[in-house]
Amino acid sequence: MLRKMIDSKSYFSQASSGSRLSTRASGVCNEPEYKLEFKRIIVKMSMVKILMVKSKILFAIWHLVVNRL
Repeated sequence: MLRKMIDSKSYFSQASSGSRLSTRASGVCNEPEYKLEFKRIIVKMSMVKILMVKSKILFAIWHLVVNRL
């Protein structure tokens, strides 16, 4: 697991510099363990976005109620 984490760190550092992006991306995305991790990250990010939107809506409602009083 640690080896895969190190590989993903080197992949992302290379992706930011733009070197060998296409060859590395095809190898990383085809491995099922990486696919599972990317799916988990995407799900967590979408859950965080939903919570942020809900909190903004609740804050706006609270702000309206407080200002009306």
